[in-house]
Amino acid sequence: MAIRPARAMARLATPATEEQAPAAESWGARRIERTLDADALTPARIKTLLVNAESGDLESQAELFELMEERDGELAAHLRTRKAGVAQAPWAIEPADDSPEADRAAEFARETVEGLSDVDDALMDLLDAVGKGYSVVETLWETSKSAWTPTALVYRPQRWFTVAADGRTLQILGQHSGDAIEMNPLNFIVHRAQAQSGFAWRIPLLRSCVRAFVVRAFSWKDWMAFAEVFGMPLRVGYLREGVDYASQEATAFWAMLRALGTDMAAMIPEGNRIEFPEVARGTQPYEAIIERAGRELTLAVLGQTLTSGGEGGGSYALGQVHNAVRLDLVMADAHALGRTLTEQFLTPLVQLNLGPTAPIPRWIFQIEEPEDLNATATRVETLGRAGLRIPARWAYEKFGIPEPADDEEVLVASPAGFGLMANAAPAAPAAPAAAAVQRRRTADAPRVHRPNEAEIYAVETELSGLGPMDLHERLNAEPPGELAGPLPEDALAWLGEKRVVNPQVWESLSPAGRQRAWWVTGLSQQRTALVARALIDAIRDGRGEGEFLDLLESLGISTPGGAEPGPGQIAAWHARLVHRNNRYAAYHAQRWMTIERDAGLRPYVQHVCASEPCPICDPLCGRIFTLAEAAQIHGQLHHGCRCSQVSVSALEVEREGLRVEGALPDLPLVPDDWRYDRRDAYYLERDGGGPVTDVGRADAAMLETQPRLDDLLS
Repeated sequence: MAIRPARAMARLATPATEEQAPAAESWGARRIERTLDADALTPARIKTLLVNAESGDLESQAELFELMEERDGELAAHLRTRKAGVAQAPWAIEPADDSPEADRAAEFARETVEGLSDVDDALMDLLDAVGKGYSVVETLWETSKSAWTPTALVYRPQRWFTVAADGRTLQILGQHSGDAIEMNPLNFIVHRAQAQSGFAWRIPLLRSCVRAFVVRAFSWKDWMAFAEVFGMPLRVGYLREGVDYASQEATAFWAMLRALGTDMAAMIPEGNRIEFPEVARGTQPYEAIIERAGRELTLAVLGQTLTSGGEGGGSYALGQVHNAVRLDLVMADAHALGRTLTEQFLTPLVQLNLGPTAPIPRWIFQIEEPEDLNATATRVETLGRAGLRIPARWAYEKFGIPEPADDEEVLVASPAGFGLMANAAPAAPAAPAAAAVQRRRTADAPRVHRPNEAEIYAVETELSGLGPMDLHERLNAEPPGELAGPLPEDALAWLGEKRVVNPQVWESLSPAGRQRAWWVTGLSQQRTALVARALIDAIRDGRGEGEFLDLLESLGISTPGGAEPGPGQIAAWHARLVHRNNRYAAYHAQRWMTIERDAGLRPYVQHVCASEPCPICDPLCGRIFTLAEAAQIHGQLHHGCRCSQVSVSALEVEREGLRVEGALPDLPLVPDDWRYDRRDAYYLERDGGGPVTDVGRADAAMLETQPRLDDLLS
């Protein structure tokens, strides 16, 4: 809002060209040195200073505030951080309106301000009001026949001012303590920061920090006194029997004991001895008191007790400051300082030089709210999956990542990750090897043949050229990279919802229901629950298979190496299989639940194969299905398979000319116990999920009768 010229001129006067508040040369109220003795401060003395300020004696309170900032490093750091939130922000001088006169006035003000060498210092000086309630900068002027020019902005300490009888108007202290001089408003910029309502002595923020400062200061003194007494080891000397305490030997022995406090060396006569008994040296009370008072200071100055970590919008350093200080405080400080500079500096500058009717420009601080880059990254991924085309250059600039050169090594996501999927439909792909095997195996069969595990091994052996043992190693290899560390929270929650079943229920469950059950052959439900809890904890902590096996051995559940298991135990190979099966299942459960969550934006699913797809998945590679059809695809529980599914939007299907399959191809290599609707297996009850078929609902009813992990382990 522009300053009204008539209102500004009502208080306009001719500024003086000599200093109005210079420091006294040797005596008087405006001394450079302080009179308040920091070492003589006591709680009673501090109370007196605060009470005297209420009678108009601002000088002593101002000195107290200076001492507080100097003596408490944490308080000083918080005040610097608060002030830096505004001082480091970019600022601009903007025209009052769109008229040529306003543009001319703003340009004149900008050129004048840019000619001052101490503007940045003056901003920090004025922001000293944040803690002390008010801050004064004197404007030094030069004049000629045609111009009034500010030459310097000089800080004047708060203790050089007092308050008038109205409790609000500042006055300059004269040479004598009782004297007070009215201030010419065109020679001074008085910035006020009102932390609480009231008269001039009550508004400073530091007034509400006095208690915490006193507690911290005297706790430090007590702590140092404690360290002085108990920091040195206690020395106890024992004179040999028969030696008189007034003898020369006793006197020398006493001197040796005292010397051990500094020299830690002594010679003692034979028969005498020195001991160093231990004493309790607890320092927790002092440290706790200091930290508690420090949190009160942090909350008062910064508005929050958060750390200053995290990135923000604009410059990284400024984002750090804005994360440390509550944003509304930074914006309020910036608005108040901008208004002060507009009214008390730009107004006289423009009207003295361009006339009383000239439009007054505004001093604006540009405070940007720190951007949550994690939330932005999530939005980018969601919109990208929905088919929105996002310029790469914008993403590089938004996240502050340099764009790589053509030959520069770069980091990439996993093959199934966002942005790495090849979405182009394959043009008349060659028949996959598995399809050829299917034709050979079913040509003369009266019905579709469902092979058992041995037949799958035989087919894969034929296709891969591996021997049976090598093939077993391939199928049961360590999990791929994305499965090596901790799994997402949804995967862990899914494992935690599985029920611990008995053998009879296990036999009654469908393949989908078994995905939601814990059962280990040869173990009771109680010991199965122990295995499940150990597995979930290992996955959550990112521990590997070997550490999981070690844990089971320590619990007496697994046997080491090739040792035969006893009653209530399983072999090491069995424990390894439990780990891999459930880790794979949890990973793919989380992947499927993510696809279902995105179904509103991305209703199709594409099967993505690795560079060397397994024969089981080969007929599906690159094909796109509806969500209901994709739910019938077997879970990736065949170890060593790197295939996965990713969601596809309708926009991508249309834009890329992709074809959505009408039905799944026949998959003869998939065993019967892999054939189930994944929507019956992969859901979270906590999110309101549930099965979708009658078979799944029957499984859920049976599982309701079985205990949860917490029921067995509580």
